[in-house]
Amino acid sequence: MAAYRKLDRNLRERIENFCRQHIESLIAALRPRQIVFIGFKAMKTFTSAYPEIENAKKRVLVASGKVAGYPALGVLHLTGCRISTNDREQIGDRLRRLIS
Repeated sequence: MAAYRKLDRNLRERIENFCRQHIESLIAALRPRQIVFIGFKAMKTFTSAYPEIENAKKRVLVASGKVAGYPALGVLHLTGCRISTNDREQIGDRLRRLIS
């Protein structure tokens, strides 16, 4: 990421727009039942989300929204952050409900 941030801002915007357009095309073609984002930054690129699950300290663990009309769920990024066992279990419980 550090190298990417060093790129010219206009180039980064062009790359991001290119990727966003192709991802939106894939979503339209695949018509998913559910979209899952790992990390809220990625989710914010496509939708405004509302908190679905917060821990006792009001840290958002899971957020919901829609992307191109399809339901989207975002979870706290699972790497590089300190997640308590209880928070991890709440995230896991929510994700398990998606597949059951």
